[in-house]
Amino acid sequence: TPVRLTRECYIGTDRARAFEECRPALEAKYQAYVSWGSVKAFGGEKQLSFQDFARDRFLIGDEASVRDDIARYAETLGVDQFIMRTQWLGLPIDNAIGTIEALGRIFA
Repeated sequence: TPVRLTRECYIGTDRARAFEECRPALEAKYQAYVSWGSVKAFGGEKQLSFQDFARDRFLIGDEASVRDDIARYAETLGVDQFIMRTQWLGLPIDNAIGTIEALGRIFA
């Protein structure tokens, strides 16, 4: 039986730049989670920073760090099928295409 994992994914030239480039679009999604009360389920009563909330929920970084994260999920959880969401409202399509191309290199 396949083990699937779905994650938001963004790959940039380096980790800091990747967070900077995708933050506006993903933070809007994060704010929706806050409005739904999901932060309590994930972080207790305190509101988490975007980067803290993203940890272990989103795959954001450069190609090498995302490759490492994918390998970690495969090794620790036995994940063998990944569903990556690479486009969100407000993210330029060229950025999403860059992530898709990088994922192609990672999974090749």
